[in-house]
Amino acid sequence: MALISKIRDKASLALIIVVLGLLLLLVTGDLLGLSPRTVYKQPTIGKVAGKNITLRAFQEQYEVLQHSFPQQYGRMPTEVEKDSLRNQVWQQLLADAGYALIQDALGITVTVDELIDMVQGDYIHPDLQAAFTNPTTQAFDKQQLLLYLKNLAQMPAAHRQQFHKFEKRLATDRRHAKSNQLMEQSAFVTDLAARTEYQLAHTALAIRYLYIPYSSLQSDSSSITDAMLRDYLKAHKNDYQVAESRSMHCVTFPVVPTEEDKLALQKELQQLQQDFAQTLDDRGFASAHTEGLSLIAYRTYTPAELPQTLAQQEAALYQGMVIGPVEEWGRYKLYKIAAIHEQAPRRYEVAVIEKILAPGDEARDRAYRQADYFASMASNKKQFEAQAAQDNLEVRQAQADKNDSRVGVLPCARDIVRWLYNEAAVGTVSPVFELADEYVVAVMTDQVRAGTASLDSVRDEITRKVTNAQKAQSIISQLPATTEATLDDLAAQYGEGATILAAAQVKFSDYTLPSVGRARKAIGQAFALKPGERSKPIADDEGVLIIELVERQEAAVPENLAGYRQVQEQRARGKQASYILESLKELTNAKDYRYKYY
Repeated sequence: MALISKIRDKASLALIIVVLGLLLLLVTGDLLGLSPRTVYKQPTIGKVAGKNITLRAFQEQYEVLQHSFPQQYGRMPTEVEKDSLRNQVWQQLLADAGYALIQDALGITVTVDELIDMVQGDYIHPDLQAAFTNPTTQAFDKQQLLLYLKNLAQMPAAHRQQFHKFEKRLATDRRHAKSNQLMEQSAFVTDLAARTEYQLAHTALAIRYLYIPYSSLQSDSSSITDAMLRDYLKAHKNDYQVAESRSMHCVTFPVVPTEEDKLALQKELQQLQQDFAQTLDDRGFASAHTEGLSLIAYRTYTPAELPQTLAQQEAALYQGMVIGPVEEWGRYKLYKIAAIHEQAPRRYEVAVIEKILAPGDEARDRAYRQADYFASMASNKKQFEAQAAQDNLEVRQAQADKNDSRVGVLPCARDIVRWLYNEAAVGTVSPVFELADEYVVAVMTDQVRAGTASLDSVRDEITRKVTNAQKAQSIISQLPATTEATLDDLAAQYGEGATILAAAQVKFSDYTLPSVGRARKAIGQAFALKPGERSKPIADDEGVLIIELVERQEAAVPENLAGYRQVQEQRARGKQASYILESLKELTNAKDYRYKYY
C-alpha cells in the first residue's frame, strides 16, 4: 500500500516528466530529422503519377505473385524469376496509375451492376470460372460459385479480405479493358490511306543514280572542333538520349570442384543406384533425390522420344531396370524403367534422378581466399588493372541498368548492381561478391546520368557525321548547277570518285541501294519523281546521290480495298498496346527506386 501511495503522490511529477520528454523528442527529432513523421514514414520504393509507392505496398503485391507461383509451376521461383515478378508488379503499378489518369479524365467507370455480372451474373469472369470448374466434367459449376459467395460472410477475415482484393482487381482490369478497346477502336484506316499504302507497297522503281561516297574525300580532322561537335549534339539531342547506367570492370574467381568433390558424388550416385533399384515408390524416390526439376523426375515416352542413353539399349530395357549414372550435358543422371506398356503409344514410364557436381567447402574457401587477396591489393582502378595483369586474370567490361539482374556475362548479379548504384563511385573497388559458382571483384569505371549523352561517349559517331556533312557541302559545291547536263556529264565533270549506278525493282520499304548501302533519303525522294525527272543532290548516310527515275511500275489498285484496309487496321490496332504502355510511362513520370532495396 505504501508503494501505491508513493506512486499516487508522485503521479503529477511523473506526468510532467513524460510530457517534457515527449516535447524534447519532438524538438530534437525535428532538428535531427527524426520527428515522428519521419520515424514512422514508410520507405518509398518509387513515385508514379506524383504518388509515392511505399515499400510495404509494393512488397504486398509482390508476395501475392510469389505465393501463387508454386501453384502454377510446382516450385518456388528462382532469384531471376523473383526479379521478373518484381518487374511485373512495377509494370502493373505504372499501368494502374497511368490508366487511372486517362479513365478519370474520360469518365470510364465500372458500375456495380457490371461487377456483379462478372462475379455472379451472366458473364462470369474467366478466372472465377476456372476456380469453380467441376473436376469430373471439366465444366464451370455456377452453383458452387454462388454457394461460395453465400458462405463468404462466415469465412475467416483473411479469406474475405483476399476475395475483396480479387473483386477490386476485376474492376480495375475491366476499366483497363475498356480503355484499351477505346484506344484500339480509335485506330482506323481511311480509303485514301489504304489506297496510298497499297500503291506504295505495289510500286517498284527503276532508277539510275550518280553516287559520290564520302570516303572518296580525305578527312581533315583539324577542321572539326569541339564547339562544332557540341552544336551538333545540341541540335540532335533527341537522337542521343540515354538511360541511367553504371559501368564496371571485373575479374572472376571460379569455384572449381576438387577431386574429393568428384569422389563424394560418385559415392553418392552408387548408393542412390542401389536404393533406386530397391524402392517401390519410383516417382517419390526420384522426386525426393533429384537436383533437377521435381516435375520432370517422372516422365512417359514414346519409343521415338526416349533419351539417347535409353534409346541405345531399347531392346534390352525391362521394368525395374536402373541405367546409369551417366553424364549428360554436365549433369549426372540415373534412369529407372518404372513400367513398360507394350500396346500404349507412350510405352515407357521412366523415373529420373539428376545430380550436379557441386564444389564443396574446400573449393569455395580456396576461390574466396584468391578473391579476397585480390580485393585487398587493389584500392583504385589503376591498382585493380595492375593486379589483374600480375595475376594473369581476364578483365571483363560490363554496363548495368539499375534494375538489371544480369551484368555482362554474370547472372544473378543483383548484389553487384545494388553496390554500383548505392555505394560505389567511379574508381571504387568492390568487396568480394559471391555468385552461384564464382566470386567477383569489380571496380566502377563510369556513371551515366539519364538524359542527353555526354559528348565523349558519342564523340566518334558525331565526329563522323559532322565530317560527312562537311564533305557533302564540298561535293555538292563541285557539282554543276545546270539541269541540262546528264548524269554521265555530271560524273565526268566531277571526276574521280563519281560513279553511275542503276537499280531495278526499288520498293518504298527498301532502305539500301546496290553499291551504296543505307540510302533512305534518296529512296524516299525517288518516289516523288516522275519518269525522266532527276533529283537535286542528296546528302545521304554514305555519300551524295543524284537520282534519275527511269520507270515507275505500278500495280492496278483494286476497286474494293475493304479487305486490304481491314488488314491495315488490324496491324495498326495490334500496335496500340505497346504505344499505350510507352505513353503511360511518360504520362506517369515514374521514378523507380527499387534498386535501393532489391
